[in-house]
Amino acid sequence: MTNTISSQPIDFDLYDEEDQQVLFITDDIAGQDLTFEITNTSDKPVSPKLLNGNASRLNYHFELVFRSATLYNVQPAITINDTRFDLFMDKENGNIKANPDGTLSLFFYSKGSWTLRKGEKLLITISKIRAEATNGTRGTRVMLRCQNLLHAGNNIPFSGIKEMHLNIVNHRGKKNIPLNVGFVGSNMILNNGNASNTLKLRISNASRKDTVIESSAGSKLILSMEGGTPVQEWTIATDGQVNATQVSYKRPGDQNLIEAAAAPAWEIPFVTLRKGEFIDVQIANLVTGHPAGHTNLFLHYENIPGYWDGEIAAIVEREPLAFLSNRVGIGTTNPYFKLDVLGVIGLRKDGAPWDHMFLHHDGAAGYVSAGGAEDGLVLRVGSVNSGTYTEQPYPEMMRLRPNGDVQLGPAQNPATGTLHLYSGGAETLTIKAGKLGIGNANPATAKLVITGRSEEEGLDLSSANQYANARVLRNSLSPIDKDMYIGYQSGTNSSLHLFSNNNETLTIKAGKVGIGNTAPTTAKLVITGGWGEEGLDLASTDQYANARVIRNSLSTIDKDMYIGFQSGANSSLHLFSNNTETVTVKNNKAGIGITEPYFSLDVKGRIGLRNEAPWDHMFLHHDGVSGFITAGGAEGGLAFRVGNGGSNGYEGQSYPEVARLMPNGRMGINNSNPGYPLHVSGSVNYDLGGGFYFMFKNESRQAGSGSHVNSITIKADAGIESSLGLYCTSDKRIKKGIQQADPFAALDCLKKLDVVDYQYIDFVTLGDKKSKGFIAQDIAAIFPEAVAKRPGFIPDIYNIPEATRLENGHLVLTMKDAHNLVPGDVVRLAGKEADFFEAAIQVVDEKTFKVQNWSGSPDHVFVYGKQVEDFMTLDYDYIFCAGIGATQALSKQVDELNARLNIQEVKVQEMEESIKGRMMPS
Repeated sequence: MTNTISSQPIDFDLYDEEDQQVLFITDDIAGQDLTFEITNTSDKPVSPKLLNGNASRLNYHFELVFRSATLYNVQPAITINDTRFDLFMDKENGNIKANPDGTLSLFFYSKGSWTLRKGEKLLITISKIRAEATNGTRGTRVMLRCQNLLHAGNNIPFSGIKEMHLNIVNHRGKKNIPLNVGFVGSNMILNNGNASNTLKLRISNASRKDTVIESSAGSKLILSMEGGTPVQEWTIATDGQVNATQVSYKRPGDQNLIEAAAAPAWEIPFVTLRKGEFIDVQIANLVTGHPAGHTNLFLHYENIPGYWDGEIAAIVEREPLAFLSNRVGIGTTNPYFKLDVLGVIGLRKDGAPWDHMFLHHDGAAGYVSAGGAEDGLVLRVGSVNSGTYTEQPYPEMMRLRPNGDVQLGPAQNPATGTLHLYSGGAETLTIKAGKLGIGNANPATAKLVITGRSEEEGLDLSSANQYANARVLRNSLSPIDKDMYIGYQSGTNSSLHLFSNNNETLTIKAGKVGIGNTAPTTAKLVITGGWGEEGLDLASTDQYANARVIRNSLSTIDKDMYIGFQSGANSSLHLFSNNTETVTVKNNKAGIGITEPYFSLDVKGRIGLRNEAPWDHMFLHHDGVSGFITAGGAEGGLAFRVGNGGSNGYEGQSYPEVARLMPNGRMGINNSNPGYPLHVSGSVNYDLGGGFYFMFKNESRQAGSGSHVNSITIKADAGIESSLGLYCTSDKRIKKGIQQADPFAALDCLKKLDVVDYQYIDFVTLGDKKSKGFIAQDIAAIFPEAVAKRPGFIPDIYNIPEATRLENGHLVLTMKDAHNLVPGDVVRLAGKEADFFEAAIQVVDEKTFKVQNWSGSPDHVFVYGKQVEDFMTLDYDYIFCAGIGATQALSKQVDELNARLNIQEVKVQEMEESIKGRMMPS
C-alpha cells in the first residue's frame, strides 16, 4: 500500500554550475553537467524503502520526466556521478523509449539507506545531458515523480509529484555575436519621480568583415529592465513605473515604429542585419524617482543562427539634471531656456527650511515668495560691480513687509530717492524729497502739488459764500479746531449729493437722508432699492447690537423680517426668553437649549411629536446612558418607513413601511403584524454556487449542481445562537429523487478529511480563540458538492496605513508592506465616521493606492482587504449527513465483525469440548 499526500514533503531543483535552471542546446557530445537537488520540506525525516532487484520502470525511488522534444535522444550518453544511486533509462535501439504520452523518463534507484532531515538536501550530478535543438530556445517543465519513500516512524511508503520550470538555451555556433548596443544621444534620464524620459537604443551589426547576421523563425531580441524599491539602487524604477514604460522599434525595411509586446520584458522580432544595418528601439514614458547613479537595461538575444544565446547590458544614468545642447533642465527633459526649471526654485540660508525664498509659476501667475521673513522681501538695485549683495553698492529700493506695508525708495538716503508711478504712458504720481506730486514730476512748492489741464479738477474747495464753503479740512496741530467738515455751514436750501458709478447714491436734503432716493420727504431715512438689496445694516463692535432688520412695508408679496448676518464665518443668532438663551443658530447649526450646537439640529431635552391629542405622541430623548424612541397611544406600534421621495407625502406609497415594533414586544421586518418576537418577511435572490443549499422561504431542500440562484431571507456574518436549535422542514412529501446514499463511499471520503485547528485573521469580528474545523479548499477536492463560491472580502491586508492624505477629494493610503493589489480591485475599509466602506481603487505603487471620492476624514482609516470572486463557504449539513452515513457504515462493519466473532467463539467452544472429550479416560 502506498500513501499519496497532497502536501508534498519533497521538493527538487535542476541547475548548472552557475546555479541557473538551464539546459543547453549544444553540438558538443560532452553535453553539460546538471545538479539534481532533492530537498526534504516536511517536519519528519525521510529515507528510502530498500527494494529488491534492479532499477526499472517500476522499481525506482525518483523519476525525472521530460516533455517531448526536450532531451537530445540520439544514442544519449547520460550518466550520473554518484555511487549511492543507479540511473536507469529504458532504451530501445540505443534511444530512450518514450512514455505513452511522448515524454522521456530518467529513473533513479537508491542502492542503500540514507536519511534526509528537515531542510536537508541530496545532490546528484547528471552528466552528458543536452537539449533537443528542434524548437530552439524556449521554456519547458520537468516533473519529479517519487515513490517508495518512508517517513520516520511510519512503514507505509509515500509517493508524490512535483514540477519545476527549466529554460532551454542555445549554445551552438560562436559564443560572441558582432552586435553593438548603444544609445543614440544621451543615456541620461531625469529622476525627479514625474518626468517622462525617452531613450533611443540602437542595435547594429558592427562586424569588421562583411558578416551578415542571419535570422530564423524563432530569432528575437528581448529588452528588459528590473523594477524595485528606491533602496534597491540597482533597479531602474518601481515595478509600476517599469510596467508603464512604452517600447517600440524600427528595423531595416520598417516604415514606422512598431509597438513591442508588453512590459517588463519586450519582445522584438529579429531580422537579418548586414554590416552597418541597425535596429532602433525607442523607450518612452520612462519615469523614475530612484536615487542618482548608474543602472542597466538588458538586451537578451536568442535563436540567432550561428551564435549562442546571450545578453548585453546597456548603462543608463539617473540624474537630477537634463542637458540638451547648451541648455540645462531641472524637472524637465526638454529645456527651453538656458536654465529651465519645472517646479519651484527655493533659496534658503544655512539649513533652516523655514528661512526660505522661492520662485514659481502655477500656470496662471508667477510668484516670488519669502518664508520666515519678519523684515519682508527686499529688492536691491546697484550700478557698480564691486562689493557683495549685502553692501552699500547695492542699495535697497523696495521692501514688502508681512503686514502688507510697502516701502518704496532708498531708505538709506531719502533725499535722493524718488518714486515714479506711470499710467497711460504718462507719469501720474511722483514722491520726491518728502513731497507728493499729482500730474507733476517735480513737486517742490508744497507737500502736495496737483497739476492738470484747465478742464480737470484737482482738489476743489470753492464757493461764492466764503462762510458756506464745503470744507474738507483738519489741522491736527491746531489747539482749537481739529474737526473735519463736509457740506455747507449755512443756508436753508443747501443739500449734499454723493455719486457712485454715475448714480446719485446718497442725498441729504432739508434734514432728511435718502439712500438710493434723491428726494427724501416721507421719513428721516428713506431707503430705495431692488428686491435683492439690503435695506438697513445695524452693525457695532457691541456684540448685542449686531443685527440686520429688513422689512418692506409697501410690498404686496414679501413682508418677512430677516434677522442675522447674511455672511461671515463667525456670525450667529441668539434668541432669549426669561433671561435665558433658548435658541442658538451658529456655524450653520441650530441649538435648542444648547448654546454651542454640535449637530445641524442639537436639542437638549426631548423632541415631541403628536397628533392633536397630547396622549397620542412620540418623542426622542437620551437620559445620559441610553437613547430612547418612545410612542404613546400607539396601539398599532412604532412603524419605520423608508423611501426615495416622491409626490405622495410621508403617508403615501413613496415611503413604504419596512419595519414595525409592536407594544407586545414583537418586531416585524417587512411585516406590519408580526406573529413572533422577530418576524421577517420577504427575500432576495442570491447565487449560492454549486452544491447543497437551504431555501428558507420555500421551506424545501434539494441538491443542485453548478451555479444556483435561491431566495434568502436572513444572512449572518457571524454565528447564530439558539437555546432550542434550528428547525428546518424535512417532510418526505416535499422532496423528489430520493435514493439511499452509499454509506461506505461516505466513509472512504471522511477518511480523507483533515480536521484542523485555526484562528481567524479578523479577530475583531470573529474572535481570536482557537477553533476546530475544516478548510473549504481541502473539502472541495473531496466533497465538491459541499463547497460554494461567491464574491467576498478577505482580510489579506488587515492593517492601519503608515500614512494617509487627501488629494483632490481622493484618499491616498500608503501601507507598511506591499498591498498586492491591482487596478480595479475592490477594497473594504473602515473610517472614523462610518462602518465598512467598499470602493474600487487605483494603484499608485506597490505600497500605495488611492480611493476616489472619499468624503470622510483621512485619519483613523483601517484597511480590511480586497474582494475575491471565489470566496468559499461550506455546507456543514452535507458533511454532517455524510458523517451519519459513515457512522452507519462503521456500525455495519462492527456488526459483521461481531457476527464473525460469534461464529468463531462457537467453533472454539466446540473444539475445546472435543479436545476435553478425547483427553478424558475411557
